[in-house]
Amino acid sequence: ASLATHGSGGKAPNHFCNSCDAAAIADLPAVSLSTLEDNRALWSTPADTLDQVDTVTLRALEGFLPALFTRFCSHPQLAQACEGGIRGFASLN
Repeated sequence: ASLATHGSGGKAPNHFCNSCDAAAIADLPAVSLSTLEDNRALWSTPADTLDQVDTVTLRALEGFLPALFTRFCSHPQLAQACEGGIRGFASLN
């Protein structure tokens, strides 16, 4: 996850270009979840089968992501988002 700190104007050490950049440049609270080393070339091909799923990582994410989203959604600065008071997510890709 890349967190663009409110007030940073989208600038942070080791900052990569992510979906949160547009909000961060506008000085709004933003977060981006990104994957590394994903092999999308196999999606929707005969090699895209359930036995190829990394279940160890999937189980780790299953335990981690709900708590992460709960924390993001309850963050006080979310009320300062583009439409204050609305709790939700948007994606710019």
